[in-house]
Amino acid sequence: MQIDSFARKPMERKTPKLRSNEGTDHLGGPSRRLALQRLYHWEAAAPHRVCFTQPMGRGVIQTFTWSEVADEVRRMAHHLQSLGYTPGSRIAIWGQNTAHWIMADWAIWMAGHISVTLYPTLSVKTVRHILSHSGAALLFIGKLVIRLSRLMVIFLEPRALREKQLYGWNNR
Repeated sequence: MQIDSFARKPMERKTPKLRSNEGTDHLGGPSRRLALQRLYHWEAAAPHRVCFTQPMGRGVIQTFTWSEVADEVRRMAHHLQSLGYTPGSRIAIWGQNTAHWIMADWAIWMAGHISVTLYPTLSVKTVRHILSHSGAALLFIGKLVIRLSRLMVIFLEPRALREKQLYGWNNR
């Protein structure tokens, strides 16, 4: 699917109309859409509805509306495209299941790349294997594994990481 300058709707290919018997998701939207199509749908249908509620630690909770999420995803995707990677490049995400992880995943797709997921529970050997065999050109590092990642990077092959760029999201 191609996105026209991060417009709200995909170019060319149109989503087939759902038949009345195909149902809806738990929020009342079409149930058979792809993740980015759902993002565009909910941004238009309920921009001020809360999309994510993210615990930030120390009793702080941050909420993200569909409009805020779509804006953040577009900005991340625009930055990814500005880096000049060829479409279909592998981009890794290393972190726990958070709102920022999902937004990074959507931004990777929106920019035309492929996600490579790395969970913090993986061993150093497994992380090294996935990064070297996936050909990931970039690595997003989640806020909850930044301390761990500083230790683990020592054990990863420096040559493999030398050309990779690392991005982390912070504890806003």
